[in-house]
Amino acid sequence: MKTLTLEQRGFSVFELVISIVLLGALAGAGYFVYSRQDTDTKIKQSPKPAQVKATNDVVWAFDERKQEWFVQRGKAPKCPDSFEYSPVDFAKVDALLLPGQYRGYSYKPHGGFIAHKATDGNVEIKMPIDARITGLTRYLESPDSALQYIVTFVNDCGLEFKFDHLATLSPRLQAIAETRPPAKLDDTSSDPNNKPEPELFKAGEVIATAVGHPGSGNYGFDFGVSDYRQRNEISKKKEWAVLHDTYISTEWYGVCWLDKLPGETAAIARTLSEKVINPSRPNVVSDYCKHIPTKTLDVNDGKPTD
Repeated sequence: MKTLTLEQRGFSVFELVISIVLLGALAGAGYFVYSRQDTDTKIKQSPKPAQVKATNDVVWAFDERKQEWFVQRGKAPKCPDSFEYSPVDFAKVDALLLPGQYRGYSYKPHGGFIAHKATDGNVEIKMPIDARITGLTRYLESPDSALQYIVTFVNDCGLEFKFDHLATLSPRLQAIAETRPPAKLDDTSSDPNNKPEPELFKAGEVIATAVGHPGSGNYGFDFGVSDYRQRNEISKKKEWAVLHDTYISTEWYGVCWLDKLPGETAAIARTLSEKVINPSRPNVVSDYCKHIPTKTLDVNDGKPTD
């Protein structure tokens, strides 16, 4: 039998050690490649930050030439079929103003609510669904120079909510109001290039706790909804469109929000909508609400009557 020298035995041990090290390195490299591939797969399957931001930070704009709204940035999600919350507790409401009608000489694409006298205007106003604030104007309104607020919100899907005649704002909204230009008498104008930061307000969040004019006891607030996704039906009638060609971005896109109210409030609103508020004007009119048969085109050829 051949005897191995010390040097030969040492070389064999060295080879064994090298082999073990090489095998370990290969196994580690394989694990690294596998782990990297697995990580890459997870990265590819996860939504990109830009995509997440797009669906939560959508910007709509109005094209004056095409006379339509469009998504300027982001990807608009689908709109909900109904609101999550009513903007007001109907137990505190006496009457309802319909959207799409003349009130005085002015056409109103928004509706509104008249609160009980006993409430002294102290009613909570809530966000119907999630939406970002896009405008806030404070102004003084005659005859008693009452401080009033107009606030607009837009859901990423393209639904706009407009509130007017808010008297006492929530602390969060009041903080935003303090950053806006000072209130002027009967001046509700706003600078489109000076909008508040688009903070998100959640569905059900209280945005105001009082409405109307405490001095005169006139307690009510305006509530209007526009759907940027499509023109309303009445705007497709040429005889109506020619009479409403100044405020196209609002009047052509106003909607009847009564049927979007949640639960039993939709039925309550429908009943209130058929109630005559002014006996001298017994015709209940709405260009947007299908359940109201009389339209403005049926009265004085679509023009205001007083």
